[in-house]
Amino acid sequence: MVARPRPDRPEDELWVLLERIDRTELTAMLRSASVHDGRTRFVGNESLIVEGSQKVSGWLIVTGTERITGTLEILGELVLSGSATISGTVSLTGTMNVTGDIKVLPGGKIQVGSIVIDPTISGGAVTFANGAQVFTDASTIQVYKGNSVVQVSDSYARLQYGGSVISIGNDGIRMSGMETRTTSETGMPVNSIGIDGQTIYRVVAV
Repeated sequence: MVARPRPDRPEDELWVLLERIDRTELTAMLRSASVHDGRTRFVGNESLIVEGSQKVSGWLIVTGTERITGTLEILGELVLSGSATISGTVSLTGTMNVTGDIKVLPGGKIQVGSIVIDPTISGGAVTFANGAQVFTDASTIQVYKGNSVVQVSDSYARLQYGGSVISIGNDGIRMSGMETRTTSETGMPVNSIGIDGQTIYRVVAV
């Protein structure tokens, strides 16, 4: 039945109005609300407080600063087209593919798989899993593995295995630690150099 105003009882309209005001005061605002093709503006710091969860199925556009003091969990793809500054510790457990440059600040080192790049060794060194090492100092670059060393500079190249050394420089070719043969074995003068098959030897006295 539709309620109609009664001219003989005008106070009924007042009671209806009071009842509507009472319901409005007791209603939990925005408990279930929907805004279509409109907008709601919140002005002020922390003017919107969500105690629970918030879900955005479309775009979330932030033109100012978004500050996260808790954990940021990203289950999808993260695309950064601008610059990023990280002052804390970053832990990567997956694969990182880099198509640009990587800059490491002084005092740090990089480990790629079993290869370690360490700027604190001499002037910088690369150490491999098998113990081989390539490093540089003020004037040379050296390759080291076990008892073998190759040393290269602007003025000479040097190859060493144990006590045997071959050096090539402005003063010619120098060799030490060679095998020796006696004059009686070779019939050659002392300090002569001979070749026996693939072996270079030095002639010494009997």
